[in-house]
Amino acid sequence: MPVLPWDDTDPAAWADRAMDAAPLLAVYGPDALRADLPGGVLDLAAAPRRVLSLQVAAAAERRGDGRLRDHALGNRARGTRSGEPQW
Repeated sequence: MPVLPWDDTDPAAWADRAMDAAPLLAVYGPDALRADLPGGVLDLAAAPRRVLSLQVAAAAERRGDGRLRDHALGNRARGTRSGEPQW
């Protein structure tokens, strides 16, 4: 089975504002995005944001990149321990 150059092949998320906002939420946090995104989008983005590190870890594992996998899992562990609501 060939490995695709992308890991997300789910067309159900196509043009989903919450999915698009999830990485931004991860980097900038909700306060920085509140002025630019409706609250409903931020609320919906919280769920996919919680699994971004796990998606990166799974993709890295599939590609045999242990260093990236461990980095992503470490991010997830630190975020969970932080107690911040976005985790």
